[in-house]
Amino acid sequence: QAPVLVASYAASAKPADRISLAGMEELLGSSGGGPVPASVRQKDNNIIVRLADPADLDRAKTILESKAGPDSINVFNSVSRPSKFFPAVALFVNLSYLPSLKEELMLRNRGLRGKIESVSQLFAKPDSQKGHVKILFNCKVARDHALAEGEIDFFNTTARIVEILLDREVRRCFKCQGYGHVQASCRDPNPRC
Repeated sequence: QAPVLVASYAASAKPADRISLAGMEELLGSSGGGPVPASVRQKDNNIIVRLADPADLDRAKTILESKAGPDSINVFNSVSRPSKFFPAVALFVNLSYLPSLKEELMLRNRGLRGKIESVSQLFAKPDSQKGHVKILFNCKVARDHALAEGEIDFFNTTARIVEILLDREVRRCFKCQGYGHVQASCRDPNPRC
């Protein structure tokens, strides 16, 4: 996993300007031998710091947690490593199951208890209750096991589960049942139901 820290500003300590790479180097004391940030991004109250050296992760976390502002209040509420999730897609799931699907998946599928972080709708088939559902696993082994089985059980039915390609959206053609394109751009002359 990449050496990344996420720091949340305390409400009273957030500066008016966005923090720059030079500003983060100053906070971490990089010129005096402290951890060296490779990049810094800021979104609202959160700062995402990518470090040049993975060995500096714990030291950078300690430094940021101990930084106090001018009024002796800590600059950051929390400093942590981001969670890593492993996605998969369940195909043609009845979307009316969505509110309780996460709990049902963990109950009915061996080895998934406590391993599913979230379940969300990716796509809804027009004029139907069915669609694709993205499942985020917090454990790679559990996700890989579910993918190897090829199906997941829930509410007295099953659905195919496939790996999600992170570099593009999941697309499924409802005309030829193929992947990688949608019905509007399908070249297959024979529909398969």
